[in-house]
Amino acid sequence: MKRLFAAAGIVCLMSVASAEAAPVEVGRFDFNGFQAVQAAVGDTYVDFGDPFQYMMNGCDGNAGTPCNFVAGTGRIITSAGTGWFAGTNGTGVVKDLDIDAQPPGTTFSLPNFIVLDAGNQWNFTLTNIAAPGFLVTPVGGTFATAPATIVGFAGSGNVTNTATGQMAMFRIVFSTQFNESPGALVGRIDDETPALNTYSATVIVESEQATVPEPASMALMGLALSGMAFAIRRRRQ
Repeated sequence: MKRLFAAAGIVCLMSVASAEAAPVEVGRFDFNGFQAVQAAVGDTYVDFGDPFQYMMNGCDGNAGTPCNFVAGTGRIITSAGTGWFAGTNGTGVVKDLDIDAQPPGTTFSLPNFIVLDAGNQWNFTLTNIAAPGFLVTPVGGTFATAPATIVGFAGSGNVTNTATGQMAMFRIVFSTQFNESPGALVGRIDDETPALNTYSATVIVESEQATVPEPASMALMGLALSGMAFAIRRRRQ
């Protein structure tokens, strides 16, 4: 009986402890490219900004606007910020991706993957692209007949607030839709002839914050502790 009480106590304590470390969403935001600046999508990469497009259209989509374009990146517009990112709606930069340099299904490190202009205090480090990488999905039909195609990927990493030291995990879902069938699209998505289109992405940030145990868990833990105390008293007698 004493062993039973002790085992029950250990199980209850472990279950309550594990319940206190569940990931909780602490913020999210959406981003897309500037008007008239498209993403170049190939079979192994996504270029979020093409230098020629920025030269022709400006960083904000207006020709003649001064543009501090950095090679290997794309300018973004953020929106729908919530939680930690409420009020950060504005602009930023995202780094291009290449599955030869960031292989899907592996762990890597791409620091400053996303930099938000508002405060410039969030450091997003991408560490994973979900296998198999870029997915091609028909919309409203089969691979050969669908009138539209979605190309997208999912990734994850960690984010740090350089001002406060806050740390969390983030997930990103990227999607761009083309008005042609997957069969026709795949035929021209290659390293020499990328497909150009506007895109959108959602970044979801989650933190392993402590949560308050449910009343039932607290009651169960109390019962287990009482049982353990009773077993100890019996043993001393």
